[in-house]
Order: sequence, then C-alpha cells, then structure tokens
Amino acid sequence: MAAMLMYGESLREKMLKGVNDYLKLAASSYGVMSFNRIIDENGDIKASNDSYLQGINVKFDNEFEALGYKLMKEASHQMSLECGDGRGLSSILTSSMINDGMLQIDNGANPIILRDGMNKALKEALKILDKETIKIDDKTIKDVALSASGSSAIAHDIFDAIKKAGEYGTISVIKGKTNETKLIETTGLRINQGLLNTSMLEDNNEITVEDPYILLTNTKLQSINDILPILEQIRAAGRPLIIIADDFESSVKEVIDQNNQNRVFKVYLIKAPGVGDDKRIELNNIRVFTGSIIYTEHLISHLRDASIDDLGGCSEVLISKTKTTIVGGYGNKEDINEQATFLKGLIDKSTKDYEKKAYGLMLQGLMGKAIQIAVGATLDSDSIVCQYQRALNSTMSAIKDGILAGGGISLYQLKLKIKSDGDEAKGEEVLINSLKKPTITLLKNAGINTLPGEEQNSGINVLTKKNVNMIKEGIVDSANLVKTALKIAVSIASSYLTSECAIIKK
Repeated sequence: MAAMLMYGESLREKMLKGVNDYLKLAASSYGVMSFNRIIDENGDIKASNDSYLQGINVKFDNEFEALGYKLMKEASHQMSLECGDGRGLSSILTSSMINDGMLQIDNGANPIILRDGMNKALKEALKILDKETIKIDDKTIKDVALSASGSSAIAHDIFDAIKKAGEYGTISVIKGKTNETKLIETTGLRINQGLLNTSMLEDNNEITVEDPYILLTNTKLQSINDILPILEQIRAAGRPLIIIADDFESSVKEVIDQNNQNRVFKVYLIKAPGVGDDKRIELNNIRVFTGSIIYTEHLISHLRDASIDDLGGCSEVLISKTKTTIVGGYGNKEDINEQATFLKGLIDKSTKDYEKKAYGLMLQGLMGKAIQIAVGATLDSDSIVCQYQRALNSTMSAIKDGILAGGGISLYQLKLKIKSDGDEAKGEEVLINSLKKPTITLLKNAGINTLPGEEQNSGINVLTKKNVNMIKEGIVDSANLVKTALKIAVSIASSYLTSECAIIKK
C-alpha cells in the first residue's frame, strides 16, 4: 500500500488551509443571528444554518489540506459525543489556538513547551469556571433551551417534556407524522448500558430502533452458531434485533458488524446492566417490560431452537454509547406490576441505604415515563429535529452540571482572570487569546461592532443590542458544554501543533 508523507512546517501550513476552511463553515452558523449555508445534495437544494452540516464531507485537491479539515471535524465530533451540542464553540476555540500557536512556532516557540503552557492555562480556566457555575431552577431550564435553540417554541416544548418526564423519566425527539409538534407520553425503561457496536450510532451519537425484537440472555454469547437460526427468522421477519447479553465473544461482534455493514438486517448489541444480584433483577425488569424470556446458562443450548415467539419487543429503543431506553414495551401489565411489587418488597426488607436507593431506582425505571417530542413534519423537519435535540442535550447537561453566562461571555471574561508567566507563558497566551473569539464571532454575525463590558456576566443581547447581565437576562450556557469545548480545543490544537509528520495511506 503506497503512502504520502509530509513533514514539519510544510505539513502544518497545508493543514492550516483545511482548518481555516472549516472555521469559515462553523463560524458563519454560530449564534442566534447566524447565516444560512446553501447545500446541494444530489440535486436536493436546501438552506440551513444548523451545525450538524459541519459533519459533511468536503473534497480537497490537496489531501493534506483535507487532513486539517478532518482534524477540525474530529473536534466537532468529540464535542457532539460529549455534549450533543457546542460544535461551533469548539471549532472556533480550536482554530484560534491552532492559528495563534502556528504564529508562536513561526517566531521560534518550542511546540512541546507551547502545549504545556496551554494545558497549564486550561487547568486554571477550569478551576475558575467551576467556581462561577450556577445551579439552575425551573425558570433557568427554559432559558437554557432558548439559548441553545433560539426558539421560544422549542424552549417551551422542552420545558414541558422535562416536567412531564420527572426526575427518572426519559425524553426523546422524533419526526412526527402530522404537521403539529406535540408531546407523546408512554412508558420507558432506562438501563445504564449503551451500544457496543458504536459504528451504528448516528451523527447525534444516538440511534432510534423502531419495533425491534429483543433477545435476553444472562450468559456470554460465545459463538455466532448459537444464534444463527434465530437470525434467519429475524431476517425473514424484516425487523431489527437487539441482543442484551452478559457479554459477547469478539468473533460474534465481528460477524454482527459485517452483517450490519452489508445491510442484510440490523442487529444491535448491548451488555446486560448491573452486577451480581442487581444484574438478575435488571434483566427481569427488561423481561417483564418487553415480554421476553431470559436464556440462562441451562437454556443457552436451546438458543439454536429458539423462535421469535420467545423474544420480547417494544415500540422503539433509544440507544447511545452509555445508556439505553426501551419505550413502549410489549410486556404484560400484570407481570410488570408483579415485578414492581417484588421491588417494593426488597426496599421494605433492606436495612442498607445504598440498597434501598438502588432498588428504588430500579422501581422508578420500571414504572417510569417516556416523553417523545414528535416534531411536526415540514420540508425542513430534519434540521428542526436537530435543533430540538441540541437544545434538549444542552438543557439536560445544565440540569446536571449548572450554567454559566451565555454568548461566550463566561470565556470572554475569563481572559482577564488567567495570568501568564514563566517558560510556558506563550502557550498560556495561546489559550487566553482564544477565549474572546466566540463572543466576537457571535457579535460579528449579528452586525454588532462594540464589545461587552468587563463587569461580571455583562454581555450584549444580540436581539436588542443592549448591554445586559446575561444571567438575569436568561442568556446562559451549560457549564459542562463550555468546559468540554475548552478541553477538546486544547487537545486537538495540541495534537496539531506538535505534529511533525503526517502519513496518508492510499
């Protein structure tokens, strides 16, 4: 296999072209006053300012320029994996650090010391942001959703969904079948295990599997031969299959991955949740909720004789890397109520607080609500679904980790609070200089040339063009989103600046 090589300054200069091309794409769609992009997909022309379009592939004449573009795409992808939102923010920070870092290297700075300085400043920045983080209340939930989506209607729907779901319920966003956006309430069982064959996850790092069969076993699947007969039945039935097992032999995963790539039919692999007795209880929860049987060690040989009538099912399953929600299980209500009574008995009998809490969470999971935000069907419904999903991700993150002043202000004001000194000062300056870029980009997109004041949480409301207290005005960001964007930017920029060679295999 032939390969192309490029080194040092020549490499970084070529890659910088791709970095800056990606920045133009990302920066133009940043903020509530952002611009549209015109996209022609095989003759289907649409205009959108949605950040998910930053995931599109772009052809470059030079493959090392393409490498810089792909590196920026990786920053966006990591951001989406971690937070489900904030692609524009991470892109702006990353490109700023790369461009400033390149200037420092051109002026004689050592890339390794530069990287160390960036990491030193990052630690200080995260400490300050932790201190400034504010826990949120009901009003702020709506503010976060509004800041993330730029739509009061989306913010209202997300707030209502969160209230209806309660603390242990689940929320998903789907394409509706009517023109009206509405909330659909059903039952949902959440388990703390995600998808093993993660290559099947979609761009928002979740996937929705509709009307699947569900196979349960508390043993490790050692051989694909054990499930070949049932796979044949599934293929003939034309429905996807979800297998929840104690574990999977690597050879089983390889065959399943190959099957999925060939698009014969879809099989999704999930490890059983819990350990010890908790695993047994959790599997029983899934069993009664879906109407399945559990193939135990004694029954595993009978998997070859299994029928799809032995399998469970549900209306849909929402899967990410870390969690799974089974919605609208086909199980018998009497069996579900019986399992709930069993869990209540365990709670009453237990003398240990941690056990009571664990059983309580299992009970709430079994009897929990699942709220679907069914987005009205329109010509632009894909983009609107993404808006809802991003706003929901940001809001759930804020509920968990708190908020900071929005519009990039928490970072903009951070630049005044970090001091640079010593041998690593140039690297610290690279990070410090990047902190103002998100706010400046947002204001530029809104046609505003003035800069915010230095008073804590003071920023410019781009809709009114007035200086306001961003927190009081309800212009806020998820604290986790801001901190994650900063960490990813430092990581990707450091990799770029310390790269001396690139190899592209043909």
